[in-house]
Amino acid sequence: MDLRNIRVQGHPAGFATGRSGFKAGRPNVVLVHGSGGSSMSWFMQLNSLELDLNLVAVDLPGHGDTPKLPIERIEDYTAWFTEFIESAQIAPCFAVGHSLGGAIVQRLTLDQSALLKGIVLVGTGARLRVSPQILESIYQDFDKTVSFIVSSCYTKEAPRELIQEAIRLARRTTPAQFRTDFMACDRFDIMGEVEQIQLPTLIIVGREDVMTPVKYSEFLNRKIAGSRLVILDNAGHAVMHQAPEAFNQALKDFVV
Repeated sequence: MDLRNIRVQGHPAGFATGRSGFKAGRPNVVLVHGSGGSSMSWFMQLNSLELDLNLVAVDLPGHGDTPKLPIERIEDYTAWFTEFIESAQIAPCFAVGHSLGGAIVQRLTLDQSALLKGIVLVGTGARLRVSPQILESIYQDFDKTVSFIVSSCYTKEAPRELIQEAIRLARRTTPAQFRTDFMACDRFDIMGEVEQIQLPTLIIVGREDVMTPVKYSEFLNRKIAGSRLVILDNAGHAVMHQAPEAFNQALKDFVV
């Protein structure tokens, strides 16, 4: 494997790894963020699991350190992600996807399952409709819309500083890229294909997730044979932030 100077579709690819880097004998795990996110969406995993797993969190095109590319659909993101895995020479690996990232991981599993050992679907679904009001308001008042979206990812009990940091990171993504992310989600629908997924699958969702409600994950659990569903209490859509210890333990138990 070679994590130096990874280029995808002719451009540099941004990513973050655990501080201990990659070591032989540990599972390779790729983390894919959601709409408006970046590799830093996984900071609680990169900091806590880096001695147990070879972690690499990607910056999707237009996010973090990866330049914007002509991407509009989940299939476009998946083509980029496929090339990232191949360029990094980390296959077969485990892929963890949150929300938009979960859609990408599902599409990759259906199209290129040989690249993967197993998948973890976090706060996602086989279909991800987005409110038209959200799509319109991104350009009307970006800062207010981002604050609303990010705040909705957490329960009322979440520390204010955690939400504020998440808002700060989300505002690094441009309005155009945010809208592209949500439009890709809105077009995504594999309700009739998801039962074809045959890889080992872990599904994690916050019990109080209002963005991708628990019923979305329950549907995935019913349709994906042999999958395991973990519902974490006192957590919303950003379940990997609000319940990091339980989330990390579930992830570690699945891949190790």
